Amino acid sequence: MSVTVHYYNYTGWTAPYLYYYDSSTNPVTWPGAAMTSDGDGWYSYTITGFGSARVIFSDNGSGQNPPQNEPGYLVSGEK
Repeated sequence: MSVTVHYYNYTGWTAPYLYYYDSSTNPVTWPGAAMTSDGDGWYSYTITGFGSARVIFSDNGSGQNPPQNEPGYLVSGEK
């Protein structure tokens, strides 16, 4: 069981990070995990042990998408 998340770095962040959580598991520590560069502005990260998750993208903790106090995007499978 895993979720692979892809992110296009349209903001020009230096280090895109992925913070993730679900309703039954404690979230990872902010700002989450560094995403892997796939080239041409694309980044990815595979979350293992999750069938779905809520995700928040950030520039190593500063600036984030979705904005602060908003729930993360719901993802499953490969998005």
